[in-house]
Order: sequence, then C-alpha cells, then structure tokens
Amino acid sequence: KNCHFFTESQRIVMSVYTKNSSLTITAVNVSDTGLYYCGYGEEMIFSNSTSLHVK
Repeated sequence: KNCHFFTESQRIVMSVYTKNSSLTITAVNVSDTGLYYCGYGEEMIFSNSTSLHVK
C-alpha cells in the first residue's frame, strides 16, 4: 500500500510504494547537508547512503 510522510511545512516528503521509495526535499538549505539512508525491516537493515552537500 502506498503511503506518504511529510513535515509540517511539507518541505520534506517521503513516499513509499510497493517496490520503491523516495525522499523529496524542496528549498534545500545548509542544515539539510548530511548522509541520508533508507532502512527497512524490524532489524533496520540499511541500504547505501546518499550524501547531500549544500553550499
């Protein structure tokens, strides 16, 4: 089942679909800099990270 999670301002939205997921950040700022991971399962198995660097 598809679902969506978002911050109060809806600036950060995570969408989960049957076979994939996405994280959308609009109006990025320096405080968004960091490593982002996608994890799943009760044991929290993590996939590769994505690095975001905002100048």
